[in-house]
Amino acid sequence: MSIGLGGCENEDKDASSKAEQESKYVQVATVSSYSLENRSDLSCLLEPGEETSVAFEVGGRIVAMDYEEGDEVAAGERLAQLDAPEYDLQQAQASQGLNNARLTYQQAKDFYTRAEQLYQSGALAKADYEKARDALTMAENGLQLAEESEVLVNGGAREWLDAPFNGIILSKMASRGQLVAAGTPVYRIGQLNTLKILLPVPDYEIKLWQLGDKVSLSLYDETREASVTRIYPATNQGTGTISVEVTVANPSKDWHPGQLVKISRKLSGGKGIFVPVQSVINRGESKPYVFVVVKNKAVKRPVTIGRIAGQDIEITGGLHLGEKVVSRGAERLFNGDRVVTGGKGE
Repeated sequence: MSIGLGGCENEDKDASSKAEQESKYVQVATVSSYSLENRSDLSCLLEPGEETSVAFEVGGRIVAMDYEEGDEVAAGERLAQLDAPEYDLQQAQASQGLNNARLTYQQAKDFYTRAEQLYQSGALAKADYEKARDALTMAENGLQLAEESEVLVNGGAREWLDAPFNGIILSKMASRGQLVAAGTPVYRIGQLNTLKILLPVPDYEIKLWQLGDKVSLSLYDETREASVTRIYPATNQGTGTISVEVTVANPSKDWHPGQLVKISRKLSGGKGIFVPVQSVINRGESKPYVFVVVKNKAVKRPVTIGRIAGQDIEITGGLHLGEKVVSRGAERLFNGDRVVTGGKGE
């Protein structure tokens, strides 16, 4: 009798062990509720408040370029000088062409004046008079073209570079003696009295952002208040986010472009129901879904999502407080799978 009982106990253990082997190990999280305040946290790189690259409008050899990275420059200050023999030749040709056009026009005008007098007195045939008039018209057109060409060559391009605004040399991309083509950047200048950050805000959350909103920026042990100064009009097709520009004062220029700052902001909207972001799966179906653990089984549950708050995402429909959702290992599950909670989910 005792042997028979022992056999039943062994069979129960074997069946339990087999069922456990067929189960999938996952981690779970409890659906919870909390306020969104202070839950919006991001890290972004600082950028200059204003930035541009400057380049020569003509090609040539750089003969003066004295500013280095970190130097401050004032608007209109001379940054670099170019030796451009080809451009000098173009200027000379344009000037000579204009002088020739002026001389041709004056000769045509004098000739037409005499021809008109002779024609009016009957001493010149009409055909000869019309030739003189047409020659004057052509000379006028030639003079206009020469003037426009001279303006384009001498008035448009320059052999030097001036600073477009008060700022700091961020990078020097050429050196004295170097040959550069027209349009090749040689300096990058930034304005650092104010700095900006472009925040990638999910498009469904953009309604919570307004111009003038305040955010907190933290760099190491220092915190500064910044303001929303621009909300971009279009969604980034690759990420589904909308850029929000935040500007912060930097009067001492002790914060620098490229530094990583933490951004936090109080979001309105009261409390919400949240689960870890990795709990929500969207594989091209009509609605995203989660797996709820019910009696050691994974039950697929469609949900409606809302805002993202740090590592959590708001669930606006489909879940209730206190339910257990799979937070790790959900990508390996199918509806009805047996699960064992508390594992690593790998």
